[in-house]
Amino acid sequence: MEENIFILLGDHGQVQLVAGEEQAGIDLEKLYADYDIHRLGEPVSESAIAFGVNGRMSYVYDVHNSEQPSRLAELALQDERIALAAWLEKDWVVTQRPGSNQVFRFSPGGTLTDIYGQRWTLRGDGHIVGVKLDQQKKNISYTDYPE
Repeated sequence: MEENIFILLGDHGQVQLVAGEEQAGIDLEKLYADYDIHRLGEPVSESAIAFGVNGRMSYVYDVHNSEQPSRLAELALQDERIALAAWLEKDWVVTQRPGSNQVFRFSPGGTLTDIYGQRWTLRGDGHIVGVKLDQQKKNISYTDYPE
């Protein structure tokens, strides 16, 4: 013990930003009440969706790809507390914020390069996800959102 140093780290630490659990917590089961929500340990139905909660975000999976991803995202966008919804359309990731009709699309490959050396094709308003574009230099930079 005298020759070791322990460093304790926490991942996904949360701070209460608003008073009251009702305001802070988003009830996904209520938001997606019209769908068959898969329960762990039960057989998966043909129309099931499943949630993967990860820190401050959640994945909504259409288990059998029977629903359009944009329809599931549209339901998420009904709640103003949700910062943004993202879904796949072919080779594109599409993002949108509640209360806005504007979307931002990005796809791997293309003529724009970010600070990590990755190449991208972008379409739409990059502010939705914190992307800044220098069209002249063909460079992409990121703001502090979404961290």
